[in-house]
Amino acid sequence: MSYDNELKISLWKSDGTNAKAPILKGKTTINGTEYEVALWKNKSDNPKAPTLNGTLQLPQDRKQGGQPAFRATQPQQDDFEDDIPF
Repeated sequence: MSYDNELKISLWKSDGTNAKAPILKGKTTINGTEYEVALWKNKSDNPKAPTLNGTLQLPQDRKQGGQPAFRATQPQQDDFEDDIPF
């Protein structure tokens, strides 16, 4: 019986000394496609900000300089005010 890695994430501490490098890297499988996972420590004065930001990227996209398939960032605040009377 083979191990099912679907929708599970394995992360390892990054050994890099580059300040822009992710602090954790790993892999996950979603719908049979393997993605690379990278997490960075968030540097924000906002106490409500997430402590980690991350990306999911296909390995071949990273090698070709492509954009991540998914990027988790700080959620946008709704700055609009509705004056609707109902």
